[in-house]
Amino acid sequence: MVVLKFMRFVLIIIAFLATFFPIYINISAFAIEPDEEDAYIVLLDESRKEIHEDGSYTSTIHVKYKILKEDALDWLGEKEIDYLSVTEKVEIIKALVIKPNGRKIRAKKIQDVSPYSGYPSYTDLKTKIITMRDMAVDDVLEFKYKIIARHSKMPGQTWGTFYFFDSAPMDVSRFILTAPVATQINIKSENLDIEPVITYSKDGATKTYTWERKDCPKVEQERMMPSVRDFCPYLTYSTIDDWQEIAIWFWDIAKDKMFATPQIAEAARGITASSENKKDKIRALMRYFQDNIRYVSMSFGLNAFEPHPAHEVFENKYGDCKDQAVLLIAMLKSLGIDGYPVLVRYGEKAYPLARVAPSPAQFSHMIVYTNIDGQDLWLDPLEEGIDLGEIPYSLTEERLFIIRPGGGEFIDIPEMPLDKMTYTIKRTFFLESDGSCTGMVESMPNSVNSASLRSTIEDYTAREMDRLKAAMLNRVAAGGKIIDTYITDPKDFSRPFSLMIKFESDSWAPTMGDFMILPSMSPMFENPFDLPEKERDFPVEYYNSSISREIIILNIPKGFHFEYIPKNYEKALPVCKYMLTSQVHNGRLVMISDSHWFPGKIPVKDYALVQDFFIDLQNEARKAIIIKKEEER
Repeated sequence: MVVLKFMRFVLIIIAFLATFFPIYINISAFAIEPDEEDAYIVLLDESRKEIHEDGSYTSTIHVKYKILKEDALDWLGEKEIDYLSVTEKVEIIKALVIKPNGRKIRAKKIQDVSPYSGYPSYTDLKTKIITMRDMAVDDVLEFKYKIIARHSKMPGQTWGTFYFFDSAPMDVSRFILTAPVATQINIKSENLDIEPVITYSKDGATKTYTWERKDCPKVEQERMMPSVRDFCPYLTYSTIDDWQEIAIWFWDIAKDKMFATPQIAEAARGITASSENKKDKIRALMRYFQDNIRYVSMSFGLNAFEPHPAHEVFENKYGDCKDQAVLLIAMLKSLGIDGYPVLVRYGEKAYPLARVAPSPAQFSHMIVYTNIDGQDLWLDPLEEGIDLGEIPYSLTEERLFIIRPGGGEFIDIPEMPLDKMTYTIKRTFFLESDGSCTGMVESMPNSVNSASLRSTIEDYTAREMDRLKAAMLNRVAAGGKIIDTYITDPKDFSRPFSLMIKFESDSWAPTMGDFMILPSMSPMFENPFDLPEKERDFPVEYYNSSISREIIILNIPKGFHFEYIPKNYEKALPVCKYMLTSQVHNGRLVMISDSHWFPGKIPVKDYALVQDFFIDLQNEARKAIIIKKEEER
C-alpha cells in the first residue's frame, strides 16, 4: 500500500508539472543534424498497415515535421490525402501545430473535395485536405490518420511500397506490417541494411514485421544522378504470388467493359467508311480519339484499376488511359480487328521486375496491342504526331504486359535506332563583301521531337508560328529578316518533319578594315551542370542515347580567304562524345559537329574533370571565324 501511494503521488506531481510548466521541444534532442539550407526535418515518418484475411486493410500514417525556415510553411501547411470513397474511408486522428512551449493548435479546416467534379465518372475519387493555422519557425507539425479499405482493389490481395528516405533529413523512419500468420507475403527490399523485427500476437493469429531506420540522410536531386532506387533504401510487399495472377484478374474485370454496343459499332463504321484497309481504319480511329475524346489525367491505379465500360466512355467523350484503351478495343472488335489491353511498366531498365514484388501498382499506363499482317502495333490514343507502326519513344526499352484471356505475356521493346534519335540543324550562309548575308536554316527534329511538333504545330496560331520562326532566325542572324518559310505537312508521314526559313541580314558580319570577324559558328555547348559548383553527392549517370548534329556551310565573297577557322577536335566522357570537323574548299567552309550522348556512369571523384570538360567545350565554342580580304595584285 505504501508503494502504491508513493506511485500515485509521483504521477500527480508529473501531471502537475506537465500542466503548469512549458514543455520545450529542442531540436538538439534529436539525432538528425540538419544542414543550413534545410527548411524542415522529418522527426517521424511512420506507416502501419494491418492486412486482414479478406485482403482489406487499415493503414495508419503518423508524421512529424520540425519547421526550420519560413519556406516550409507553404509546403507543409496543407496536407492532401487521396482516396476512393466507394471502398476507402479516411479518419483524422491528429492534425496539430505544437509550439515550442508545448501549446497545441488544431487544424484550421478539414474538408473533402472532388478533384474531378467536372467528370461524373470519377466523382468517387476524393481528396481530404487538412489546412493548418498559426504556423511558425520552430513549431512541430504532426499528422496522424487512418485509411480504412473496406475491400481490396484486387479481391483478397494487397500490396504497397515504403521508402526509408525523403528530400529532407529524417530522424526516424518506420514501417510496421501486420498480417494473419497464414497469409503469405512477398517482401523485396533494396539497399536496406536492416532486417525486420518479427513478433506474434498473443493468440498467435497475426505476425508483425517492423523495420526502423534512424538518422536517415536526405536525398537531394542532382542533374543526371542515378535512379534513387539504385542506392536509396525501400521495400515492396505483396500478397500476390506472381504476375500471371494480375493478368488473369485484370482480364476478368476488363473483358465485359470492352463490349461494342450498336452505337459504338455504328460510329466505328462511320469513322472508317473511307478507309481502304485495316491499317487505314486504325489510323482513322486514332485520329477520332485525338480529336473527340478528352483525356482525364490521373494515375493508373487511382481509380481502382478497373476501367469504365466502353459505352460510358463513348457517351461521355472523356476518359483516362485505361478507359480510352477499352473504348478503342471495342471499336476495333466491331471492325473485326482483335485488340488487347497492355499494361505499361516504366523504368524497366532502372529497376527490373526481379527487384519488386508483383503488384498492379508497378504499372502506370495502359495502351492497346493488335497485330496486322504480322506487324505488332502498339496503339496509344494519347500519343500524337506519330505514324501507325511507330513505337512511341516513351515505350522504348520498356517491358509491356499484354493481357489476353489465357494470361499475360511480357514483351520487351528494343532501343530506338540511333538514326531516329539524331536531331539535325543545317545552316547555310552566303556572305557578301560589305558584311551582309543571305542564307537559310533548316531544323530536322528526331523522332521524339518530330512527334511533339507534328501534334502541336497544326494548332499554332499565327502569332505562335511567328515566334517559332523568330527563334530560328535569332539563332543565326539576330536582327535579320525572314524572306521565306517552308514547313513539312505534319500529316505527311512519308518524309521526316522539318522546318526551314530563308533570311537576309544587312550587317551580319561588320567589316574591320581588311578583316571580318564572323559570329561564332561553332555549336554552343551548354554545360548541363551548375557552374562554377564542383561538388556533387552522387555519380553522373545517363541512361539514353541521342545525337545532335549541326551542319554549317559558309560561303565567303570572292577576294577573301579564311584567316582562322576552329580546329578539328574530339572530346569524350563515359557518357558523351563531342566532335567537330572543319574543311575549306574554294571559298566554302563546311563544319560538322556531333554531340553524342549514350548510357554511362562517372564516379563522384571525377566530377571536377566533368566540369573542366564542359568548360573546355565552351571555350572552343567561343572561337570565331576570321576572314581577310586578299591583297590586290
